[in-house]
Amino acid sequence: MRGQTDIPVLSDLLNIFVAQRGSEGYAFNVALWFLPCLFVTQIVFYVADRYIKNPYILAVAIAALSVGGYVYNLFVPFRLPWCVDSMAMVLPFYAAGYFLARRRCKGAIPVLSGIKTAVVAVALMAVLLVCAYANGRVDMDTGIYGNYFLFYCAAFAGILFFYLLCNFYSPRWIRCLGTGSLVIMCIHEPPKRVVIQLTSLAAGMPSDVLCATIFFVLLDAAAILFLCMVFYFVINRFSPLELAGQKRGGTDLVF
Repeated sequence: MRGQTDIPVLSDLLNIFVAQRGSEGYAFNVALWFLPCLFVTQIVFYVADRYIKNPYILAVAIAALSVGGYVYNLFVPFRLPWCVDSMAMVLPFYAAGYFLARRRCKGAIPVLSGIKTAVVAVALMAVLLVCAYANGRVDMDTGIYGNYFLFYCAAFAGILFFYLLCNFYSPRWIRCLGTGSLVIMCIHEPPKRVVIQLTSLAAGMPSDVLCATIFFVLLDAAAILFLCMVFYFVINRFSPLELAGQKRGGTDLVF
């Protein structure tokens, strides 16, 4: 689908067990680096949260790991197994989400009126755009973060922006996409290549030109989301255990 004939199939097969991030390790589906990274992040945070009882010391430890991961990616080209080098940078996001979900930071994000929500949302989007523009290209898969502080400022501003937006406006179709977001992330890459090639043939234009045309980008994105959500509903219907540790009938498994 990409016109490539030199993809190292054996190394990609072995990378299932080594889980080194980067397009060389996941040539067929680059987005899959996120799964081992999330797995290791959960384990590291679980151990840290269990044995470090002081929340301030825990925060300092997470920050230290994050700085260490940033320095490692900046100066060391070797990619660690199981995306451990990416885990250090992901850990602050996971910790923030965990504490907010467990209400350990109750009141950290106050409930705002409609006008205040709009004002704060606009301010957050401004912070996101300024920091992202100043920082330049970011790619966690290849270890490109730019400026450490701009990276986290842009990321958390974007997270809070969408948090406020979804609390203010959250239609059913948005919630539906949210529940299937992990599946979409995992499987969108292979059908994306097929959809792009089919659209390219139907439109009679090269794929690189098609990908630079906003109409075809939106059309293909809608088709890819539809295919991914069909797959999500099939899995959720017949094997919900694969998605979220949930048995048929809605009984959650506790890990």
